Amino acid sequence: MDAKIRLASRQEAILERLQGLQQQLDQLKSQQLCSSDDVTKGKIATTSLTGIPQFKGSMSNDAVSVGVLEQHQAVLQKLLLLQHRLAKVILRQPGCPTWHPDEEASSVCHDMVVRASPQSPPYSVIVLAGALRAAGYTVLTTSLLHSSLDMGSVPDGLRSAFSSCSVSGGSRSDHQIVVTLVWSAVTAPSLMVSPLHQCPIIGEANIIRYLCRLLPASSPYHYEASASFAHIARTDLVLDSCCTAAQADKKAVAKFLNTVENNLKSSSHGSSVYGECGDVAVWSTLKQLLAQGVTLTPLVTKWFNLRDTIFSPNSSPTASNTRSEFTIKNVSTTDDEENRYNELNVNQKPGEISAPVQSKTKMSSTPQCSSKNSKNELKALEQRNGSIPPNSESKTLLDRHGLENILNSLGIAYETREHPPVMTALELVNHVGDWPGLHMKNLFLRDKKKRQLYLVATRHNAKVQLNSLGKALQCKDLRFADADALYENLGVQPGSVSVFGLVHDDQHRVALVLDDAVNVDTQQRVDFHPLVNTASISVTCSDLMKFLRYTGHVPQFIKFDVEEI
Repeated sequence: MDAKIRLASRQEAILERLQGLQQQLDQLKSQQLCSSDDVTKGKIATTSLTGIPQFKGSMSNDAVSVGVLEQHQAVLQKLLLLQHRLAKVILRQPGCPTWHPDEEASSVCHDMVVRASPQSPPYSVIVLAGALRAAGYTVLTTSLLHSSLDMGSVPDGLRSAFSSCSVSGGSRSDHQIVVTLVWSAVTAPSLMVSPLHQCPIIGEANIIRYLCRLLPASSPYHYEASASFAHIARTDLVLDSCCTAAQADKKAVAKFLNTVENNLKSSSHGSSVYGECGDVAVWSTLKQLLAQGVTLTPLVTKWFNLRDTIFSPNSSPTASNTRSEFTIKNVSTTDDEENRYNELNVNQKPGEISAPVQSKTKMSSTPQCSSKNSKNELKALEQRNGSIPPNSESKTLLDRHGLENILNSLGIAYETREHPPVMTALELVNHVGDWPGLHMKNLFLRDKKKRQLYLVATRHNAKVQLNSLGKALQCKDLRFADADALYENLGVQPGSVSVFGLVHDDQHRVALVLDDAVNVDTQQRVDFHPLVNTASISVTCSDLMKFLRYTGHVPQFIKFDVEEI
């Protein structure tokens, strides 16, 4: 459900409340609050229609009525203000939380301990921790082994999947959120928030609810703040049913899989079926069932594989440390609906995108490296016919043809135009200015402490002032990121910055900012570079949002002024 529909639903609920209050006011105006029999000398009834205690003493009926009317008017004004603020929150709330990632954290704001069994891992914790990072939190996830389990009971791949590196080598106290997963012999996962000594939160469904509430209201995972009441109830039902299916008997599992199958048949498979939060819960349950040897139907398998490319961490939690890959084949947009899925090789690693085997285009970019010395060595090696060491740990990157294969597999229609290399938006307009829609320029920015990266996509003639933009993003000292950070996170070189580069941001370190002029879920067209600056691709805004759902990035919209060119 898009933001406009969610906003309309919530506004409708508020308007119904306003109408109810207005009816109370009309009734109050048409009747006497206190009759002469109810008023004694020096005393008045202690309750009214509103349930508010009345003043004692001599008072006229008109004075009482006016007082209650004024109070109701004040309530109406507050509700109208709430309606206005709600509209701003749902459509334009910044992705950053109440505290900013560039602020110094004096202590951990949320210290959570999750206890779970390696037989039923709560994979949803990985996804929601990534969503919290994308929202601007500094998050540290670690995993420990309880003494009740043997060292070999938790595979290394499963343990590493629930761990992440600290921020810039900082200590535990430098993070705003710390999640410690303790592998232990328990029947159901539980969560405790330290140092609050409350009862534990039992069950993966309730853990999902708790983590979702930490996210901004604009996050698609925060379903309670950004959806209609019907969608909230439906998501709660999905959470309660699917998160117990992995521990149920065979009949309950078969019923659960049959429900998933029927929902997929009646839905658009390329998009979310249960909403982002519900999809995470269903994906986590299916992943646990697969580990138990349960066989999925072809339709459910295809949906699971597609969501697995979005949700899975770099290391497969159900396997060892083996690093495998999956390949996306080229699928025509005129094929039947099931061909909208990626044809996946399940023997390869979920979650990592590699260039398709059909593509013979040679990548000319410098491979990713962690140290300056190794970068220099690789640059020297690249000068010798572009060779890369066999043991290089650089991640596999898509080229232009690999990106086009993904667009095809998602059912996204696009138009491509070749042109000479361009380095600025003005140069680009000279080649695609006759295309309808918005011609986008893209800026890759970071904060002063290099903790948060931003990809800003605006109209080619938009005025972008870093100081004003930094205030809107609640980010101090916004500045341009260097070429190394650009290549490491988006897999492109300067001049080729594009929203399509987010396909390489599997860690969701980059926050996306879109121009307010981009009308989501419409047929308005926008164009970007397909990872190289020698061509441009034009897609509709609705298809752009489909691509962003595939990469797992939620854009923040900001209004930019336009300058005359």
